[in-house]
Amino acid sequence: MNKRVPFEQRHPGQLIAVARLTNVKRLDQLINTVILLHAKHPQVDLKIYG
Repeated sequence: MNKRVPFEQRHPGQLIAVARLTNVKRLDQLINTVILLHAKHPQVDLKIYG
């Protein structure tokens, strides 16, 4: 968890969510927000781990 990623290796627009896949976490809102963001900023990408 303490691994540092050099700035030049980072991916602009990369979003990561780490959560249980339940309604309580409201990942549907996150997905809908990313859809809207992606329309204006095509580099935006979402990865969900849960």
